[in-house]
Amino acid sequence: MRAALDNGEDIEVRPDEHPYPARLVLGTCANGSLHVAVRDNLAADETIIETAYWPDPMLWEPGCRVRRRRS
Repeated sequence: MRAALDNGEDIEVRPDEHPYPARLVLGTCANGSLHVAVRDNLAADETIIETAYWPDPMLWEPGCRVRRRRS
């Protein structure tokens, strides 16, 4: 998770979410793509990890940057 946060890219950003702005980070590691959902407490300069998961290819387009459309 640390490598994903340090070297990954934000693929979704929700600055207006409460209590803290949220973002979804796409990173890579030895096992492939990893999504890390975080919230940024800017006042305390801390990043709160909500969850991390291997993206399901049935739910994400190749590259794991864009969600597939629901039919």
